[in-house]
Amino acid sequence: MANKSDNPLKHTCIILHLKRQHVTSTVSPFNFMCGWDQITIEALDPQEYPLITYMNDNLVDILNTSFKFEEIINRELLWCLLCMKFPQTYESANYLKMLVQQIPCDREFVDWLKSKTFNWLKNNLPEDWQLDVATNKANLYLYSSFSLALQTYICNLVRKPVAQLLFAAEKVSGLLIFGNDLATFNNFSFWKPAFMDTKILNIDSMIEPRPDIYQVPKKIDGLRLPFSISFMEWINKFKGLYQDDVIASEENIDDETDELQSDIVNVCIERFSESLMSIIPALNLLQNDLADLYFKDFVTFILRGDNNYNQLLCWIISHNMKQETPDPIKLHAFWWNNADLVLAEFQLILLCPSIINKILDIEFDESKELDFEDYLLKLVSDIMINNLFNVIIKDDSKDKGIEIEEEGTENEMHCRLQLWQCEVAKILSLSCKLETSFENPSLQKLKVYNDLSKSFPWTQLLEIRHLDMNAEDDDIFDEQIINLVLDKFDKVEKTEISLLSRHSFIYRCLDIIPLESTIRSHFYKKIFSQEPLPLTFYTIYLIFEAENREQEELLFFKLIDNIDVFNDSQQLQDIENTLFEQKNSAMATLCCDVIQAQFFMKCEFRELFEYFLKAINILIDSKAKTLQLVTAIALLKAIADELWNHTRSIKTNLEFTFEDDENENDIIDVLNQRLKIDHNLIYSFKIYLLKALRLKGLLIDEIKQFCNMNQQLLPWVINLEWNDYNRLGFNPYLYFEQFKRINESSRKMIQSDELYSETIFNTFIENNDIVQKISFAGMVISNFYIIRASRNLNQAESILKQKISSCLESSQLQQNYKTYLINFMSNINQLYKLDPNVENTEMFISSVVAHIVALHISIPANASPLAAYMQELHEYNDTYILTSPSDELSIITNAIISAEKGTRRYKCKCGYIYFIGNCGRPKQESDCPQCKKKVGAKAYHVLVDESNEIDNDKITQTIDVNDKKGYMVEECIDDINYSIRTMHRATYRILHLFLHSIIGIQANSPAAIAFISSQDNDITSYCKRHIENDWNVLKNNFACEDETLALVIHAILSEMSQELQQDIEKFTTSNQREAWEEQFNQQYVLPKIKNFMGTANDFRMKIANSQPKTEDEINETMNITEEYNVNYLPRLWRLIVDSMPLANCKICKTTFFKSFSSNREGKAYNLTFQQFINDESKNDGTGKTKRSLEKLFEEFANSWNIVIPNIKKYRYQCRELPSDIPKMHSDLSVIYGLYEPIDESLFLCAAIEFMSLKFIEEIDGQETIYCIPSIFLENVKPENIIHYKDISEIFIYSQYDLRIGHGQEIQYDLYKIEAELAIEFVSAKRIIECIEDNLYLNKFIYRKELFTGSMRILREIKDLLHQEPIPDDKKPIKVENPKELLSTLEIIFCFLKRTSGEDCNILITDYISKWMKLAVLKKNNSSYDLLTRSRLQLKHVVALYELIEEYVAEVVLSCIPLKYQNKLNESMKLEIMDAIDIERTVSSKFIKIPAEAFVTALKRFIVRYLSTVCKISESDPLSIYLVDDESLECWPDYVSIEVLQDKFPKTLLVSHAYDAYQFVKEEIERINLIYQEELMMKQNQENQAKQKKKKEKRKDKPFRKT
Repeated sequence: MANKSDNPLKHTCIILHLKRQHVTSTVSPFNFMCGWDQITIEALDPQEYPLITYMNDNLVDILNTSFKFEEIINRELLWCLLCMKFPQTYESANYLKMLVQQIPCDREFVDWLKSKTFNWLKNNLPEDWQLDVATNKANLYLYSSFSLALQTYICNLVRKPVAQLLFAAEKVSGLLIFGNDLATFNNFSFWKPAFMDTKILNIDSMIEPRPDIYQVPKKIDGLRLPFSISFMEWINKFKGLYQDDVIASEENIDDETDELQSDIVNVCIERFSESLMSIIPALNLLQNDLADLYFKDFVTFILRGDNNYNQLLCWIISHNMKQETPDPIKLHAFWWNNADLVLAEFQLILLCPSIINKILDIEFDESKELDFEDYLLKLVSDIMINNLFNVIIKDDSKDKGIEIEEEGTENEMHCRLQLWQCEVAKILSLSCKLETSFENPSLQKLKVYNDLSKSFPWTQLLEIRHLDMNAEDDDIFDEQIINLVLDKFDKVEKTEISLLSRHSFIYRCLDIIPLESTIRSHFYKKIFSQEPLPLTFYTIYLIFEAENREQEELLFFKLIDNIDVFNDSQQLQDIENTLFEQKNSAMATLCCDVIQAQFFMKCEFRELFEYFLKAINILIDSKAKTLQLVTAIALLKAIADELWNHTRSIKTNLEFTFEDDENENDIIDVLNQRLKIDHNLIYSFKIYLLKALRLKGLLIDEIKQFCNMNQQLLPWVINLEWNDYNRLGFNPYLYFEQFKRINESSRKMIQSDELYSETIFNTFIENNDIVQKISFAGMVISNFYIIRASRNLNQAESILKQKISSCLESSQLQQNYKTYLINFMSNINQLYKLDPNVENTEMFISSVVAHIVALHISIPANASPLAAYMQELHEYNDTYILTSPSDELSIITNAIISAEKGTRRYKCKCGYIYFIGNCGRPKQESDCPQCKKKVGAKAYHVLVDESNEIDNDKITQTIDVNDKKGYMVEECIDDINYSIRTMHRATYRILHLFLHSIIGIQANSPAAIAFISSQDNDITSYCKRHIENDWNVLKNNFACEDETLALVIHAILSEMSQELQQDIEKFTTSNQREAWEEQFNQQYVLPKIKNFMGTANDFRMKIANSQPKTEDEINETMNITEEYNVNYLPRLWRLIVDSMPLANCKICKTTFFKSFSSNREGKAYNLTFQQFINDESKNDGTGKTKRSLEKLFEEFANSWNIVIPNIKKYRYQCRELPSDIPKMHSDLSVIYGLYEPIDESLFLCAAIEFMSLKFIEEIDGQETIYCIPSIFLENVKPENIIHYKDISEIFIYSQYDLRIGHGQEIQYDLYKIEAELAIEFVSAKRIIECIEDNLYLNKFIYRKELFTGSMRILREIKDLLHQEPIPDDKKPIKVENPKELLSTLEIIFCFLKRTSGEDCNILITDYISKWMKLAVLKKNNSSYDLLTRSRLQLKHVVALYELIEEYVAEVVLSCIPLKYQNKLNESMKLEIMDAIDIERTVSSKFIKIPAEAFVTALKRFIVRYLSTVCKISESDPLSIYLVDDESLECWPDYVSIEVLQDKFPKTLLVSHAYDAYQFVKEEIERINLIYQEELMMKQNQENQAKQKKKKEKRKDKPFRKT
């Protein structure tokens, strides 16, 4: 045994004879341990192998000669197998038994185990293993002899790698070579390439074996091919590379199929297959005879061992691929693209198991075309239709007599029907994945029966089925059936389900019935002859869209241009005949809406105006066809809308913004000329032109001003008749009949004497009638207060004001009633003073505040708590106040205690409160939803530093709810979802606004000051802030304008005056307050906001003037007579909104730009988006590239600007984001559009994470949990991603209200919209899974950032590929562009890592050519030319990188950050000099660090890790990176790690790296200089000596002559 010690070691053997029966009594005074390091006692009994066997030979020789490896396998195999934890089943026991029997008998397999074990022993066997055994008491005590201990040690050592190898083989199904019936393929020699491939079988990172330590993956029954699972995993691993290749070939798209040409696909597959075989040579085993077995194993794996349907799935795949035995690589490529289709077909068949045998009986024939999709859909649909009627009929024959089943109750039949509908729902869901499903007539028929089964009783279904079965052909959409179905729909109750079924039936008719069919004409007559039911809009759209396509997208222009179009289309003539004499009908109105909204609104103004004159002519032509007239009106309405869209400064100086080729004067002149025509419909068009201004946000008063300012430009506005309205545009007090009488009577007071004026005044307030008091207050407010927003009071109004004030002061009315009305008349109220310059929003708020005051000073104080606050505020300080916050924490805590039997509360530093149940102590760590900092436990039951305890222990008893009395001062909260208690958020805001209006109007009173009791003395400003905040939140909540919100609140206030409660007590308990708030919520608010726009329109109608003027026609509030209806067609001319968006939905879209080869400090930072767009499109003369990129950038910018405000307070991966996030525009750097978590790119990462978390939060917030599968981004398909697009088109499943004045109210088909949204945002969608570091994509590697992204990349490349130095004859002599070559090599490194290596002997250029992804390196690349000339191989790639790195090192070194350039002190320099060998000592073994190696390591470390955007701290010891971490590959190969660990300076920090490099470099140069000087001196001395000898010789010559 060798010993590293320098002391001589003495060996001896002392034999002690002991009789076992006297062991205890034999005691020797001799101490065998004295002076000896170890005593080992060897028995005298004969041993199986003598001790000398283990002492003289190395272990490998022992295993080959004496204690043979095969013997150890026989002994230890069972233990090795038991290290794998199999399921405890009979099958597992038999499997283990079979392995124990067969493995030792397979000589080749045992030889493989031996070879692998010997290799493992070379790296893991201790140098003095015998000494280790001899010095280990635990080993010796267990065995009777030293040789037995050694023998056991060898067994234990050998069985470790064997157990690991067997488990590695089992994981990849490699042990299937045993007990398999694969004939010629069940021997080890065939599968040896797979067993020898370390990519397939690798035990390097495997944990130490022990029984049951290795969890065997659940076995999939039916797998027959060894390694099939591993092969599948490896092929799938390179899926992304294949897809990259396909994408690079997309220029070869077939125009007809819109798919990649099949021959190009085959080329891609062949190229991919070749590349894959070179990476995993074992895949060659799958060719030829094994392809069929692999195919069957592939299907077995897909079915997870459910072998009942293997044959069926094999059949489906084979027929789709048109290959009975598919090539393995082609099989995977097909599956990647078509898995959903194949599985949909498979599951459809399983839903109808009776057709399985029929399908399997179809013989495979590659030459025959089989439209399997249509065939399958017909089979499944026919079976399901028959199943429907088998539910209720005995005989499924086609006889006319169909008997109803008598057995079972109606409930049982209903249950069976529901089961049938569920089955159909599954079929329809699966069929959507089949391309031909939308055109398959059998499936359409099934859909129809499914729809009808939800609305019709059994008898009617049977009647329809009977008619269907007796039809001449197999078409369900014939006239008889259509008539029968529609007639039955007319008779059923109009419920949501029946309407949905009806619409669905109509949609299917329109989809299936050919356009030229007479059945379609008949169908049109049925549709257009009826009053439109709710949500018929989409039906009419489908009809017109189909006809429009038939007319080359010009139908409606043709209708205006030429009446002959009716002669060319029987369907149009049928529509015309049906609409004739129904010009102002609901159906004509609906047609007008559809044509305007879905066709003309999508056209440009120039295109529309070309038909203006012809449309005007149709208006005045009494012989015009109805459909023509409807179309002309729709066109003119669209022109009016677009006309005002082409204006600027519409409220001041009107300017038009037409395109250059459109002459503004010509357009206006033509418009004015035609509007001179005296015709009823021309007048309607004039009014509509003014109505359209409402869409631009103009109020009635502003429209009146617009007309006054533009009379010269638009002379047709001069003769319009206007009411003398105030600026508000409506008078809410017209709701009360008494108001009209009081308003008219008040004007008589102007000319009356004082006595008569008092008489008139007394009639206003007689009987103390509440409505009269409100009406009188309304008269005062509208005539003397609101009017001031338009103008000052005139003389007559001032006189009337004085008289009313005088009467009020002398009256017996309540003092506060008189005071507030006098203040309104004088415009001196505390909150809002009005003048003509006041903003519109403030004017509307003022009108609401005035109405609140008018109501609550008019009703008794005990009728409402609000009235009490208005009249007796001082008495309510000690009560519970409306909308004041509750002690919500206590309420929530009690709810949790009730549900969880106890809890404990904690608070994050940001204020967020969270609860922990069970024991109440934290056990795990999480992120705070509010600030993203850590909450919970940093260790078991140890609270994180960022949180505090609220409770000292777990709370198990309910706690007191500490609601406070009196008003509580609060900050404005602008969260639109905020509310308190059980109030609806709108109810809370409205009540909150009412409360602060009442307090604010009393702001300076002692009662208000005492009530608020705030340090803020400006109560008026405080109340105004809350009023205006509530107002804005309500506007955002309902997405409405100020005017609409004001109308709704006025409607609520008017309703409150009608049904007054009496004797409302003070709220002495919080329950009383909550009950009143809930009553207010249910009685006044919820009914009004159910149809918010409808409430506003209804209220506007109620307060309309009885003598309509222009503003009433604009507001559509005039009373319509039959004559007016016929002459002016007001329903067709009603105003509708531009589009039907329910919400402005934007989906954040990340646009990925091309890679930039420049470094961050250079081009990428300076390149703007606009420059990038220009650079990328400069070679495209068509301009398409630029337009496409600009559109992409516009979408990206819009999404950015919508999302970024939401992440300003957001943390990304524990990093605070800067607050100054820029608004996206084209002059910003492209860095903002690159996806990686550093610098400016952090914003994009945070935005994407925010959107994904928001999406998941919304999903999690739903009661019904829908599990969305996850997927890696590289594996996604287009249907898995939510694509950015304008989803307003989805609201086509809606309908404008057809009543006059209600055109801006929209009824939504929520069933259809939800279904479409589900398809758009949920169906087939996937959550993108992060790869690493919370990123969805692999990090983008810039030049010089390779080592930042992967610090150990060179070590990883060396582990993947054997590396060698570059031969001298192949070293590049001249490198034109070293930076470019470095970038090229870095890309190759990344790709080698991604492809798990390659054959190291392949040329680098050949490797580049193999992968389409690397093809970019061949284009205009001098580096590729250099690689071609040098013919370097992949085994030289690291050496080449290090060589080229030297070219650029000095330049890079000078640019590193200053924090890495700290100066060395003298002690550090001495430590460095002591560590390095600077004298160039010639030795076979270095004792110190070679100085040149020290400089090289520092240089590489600085260039690779410190010159980029680096996260390495300057305060870290340098030894962490240059000594402790060998994998950074900074040192030359000849440097010993032991020397580094012993000598490397311990005091050097990363901050000293640059100065240490410079110092040692200068020392080397100094030593070199000294060396050169010494060398020169030596040469000089030698030269002088030579010269001296020559001189002496010259002296000798004459002497010799002499």
